[in-house]
Amino acid sequence: MRNPVLKDLGRLGNLFSQRPKNLRGRGLDNRRVRVCSLPFLPFQGLSAFDVYNGWIFSHIVNRDKQAYEDTIIWIGAPAPFLKKALKKLHFATVVFDWMDDYSIFSHLPSRVVDMQYWMLKRADLVFASSEILLRRAAQIRRDRLWLLPNGVDLAHWSLPEGPCSPQRPFGDNVIGYFGTISHWLDKELVHDLAEGHKDWNFVFVGPRADNGGLDHIFGLSNCHHVTSLPYDELPAVASGFDVCWIPFKMTSRVKSINPVKAYEYLAMGKPVVSIPLPDLEPLEGAISFATDLSAFERAISRALSGKGQGASPQERRAAVASYSWERLGQKAAAILKEFLNSST
Repeated sequence: MRNPVLKDLGRLGNLFSQRPKNLRGRGLDNRRVRVCSLPFLPFQGLSAFDVYNGWIFSHIVNRDKQAYEDTIIWIGAPAPFLKKALKKLHFATVVFDWMDDYSIFSHLPSRVVDMQYWMLKRADLVFASSEILLRRAAQIRRDRLWLLPNGVDLAHWSLPEGPCSPQRPFGDNVIGYFGTISHWLDKELVHDLAEGHKDWNFVFVGPRADNGGLDHIFGLSNCHHVTSLPYDELPAVASGFDVCWIPFKMTSRVKSINPVKAYEYLAMGKPVVSIPLPDLEPLEGAISFATDLSAFERAISRALSGKGQGASPQERRAAVASYSWERLGQKAAAILKEFLNSST
């Protein structure tokens, strides 16, 4: 969703090696699902590029000759080119899955942020991933609005039982995080904890989008950065975490986040320490909440000693069992079916 920078030139060249007319996609589990990676040009909100991206999108959709009254489009990213494309194609049902407040991401073009509000107004149905996003959406629209929280692939994050040793390349007392590393991390908190506890190792797995703001942290001997890993490899690497955490700054925008990583941490049975995000409150029995340096120190120390919230791995896994993507998918399907029935 961001506009490219100089280092992306190689990736841009690869886009032109794909011919849109030859894009057939791939089947998924022998079901009627087609997955296509389309060669969109990543210049969001610029008219010429929106026209091109809209043409690519329309070409793929038009290749399916079914009547549009049978077609539902489910949008999870507010790409500006969709504004014209949706008007042109006249989908019978448009669903907007509002997973994040895109204004949090300072590197995104303003038209991406504006597009989320356009989608809130124009979509037939809206799902919001957090209670705060739900309340904000309710200020823009009055109906056809539901909460659909984030969830977890329980099977993917279930660590093997038994004597299998976890990967421990960073030693003992590992405080782990995975996800995008950006301005929402509380760098003062991380720095002070790392400086005050040289026997703890802080590991961050994921792409850096901090514009060098965390260089002083990763210069510390007990702070480590692992670049992005394939999704399939993350559980094995995270198995070496002794404590998982979410050290975000508590701001009004961050409060709207319902972090998927919290559910994934718990699905592994790991102790979790986090700032008290509103949508994680139902998991208070399994997560230790902390608001400042001393509270994080106490919570992490207790977790390392096995005395933190939800001390049993089984308790932590049980806490997120109802948040499986399968259950959430069933909920969304039931809502969508009811809407379609009421519209006929």
